[in-house]
Amino acid sequence: MNDIKPPVISPERKQILIHEIIDYFATEKDIQIGIIAAEEILNFFLIMLNKEIYNQAIEDTQKVVRQGMENTIVTIDSLVKL
Repeated sequence: MNDIKPPVISPERKQILIHEIIDYFATEKDIQIGIIAAEEILNFFLIMLNKEIYNQAIEDTQKVVRQGMENTIVTIDSLVKL
């Protein structure tokens, strides 16, 4: 897994997530972890879930596009003169 890079997220979002991980471990598990450990946890999950998240985004996009196409077809069909 060392040669696999996590997906790119903005530095601002990454910092927010790192601090949320630190807070989670502190409040829910009563474990103090540092920034490096939290970043490693974040990168691990980003790598492990990358394919699933990407595929779900594609499926969601397909649904939206299909619905849009169906709406367009209905609209065009309503323009037919009898």
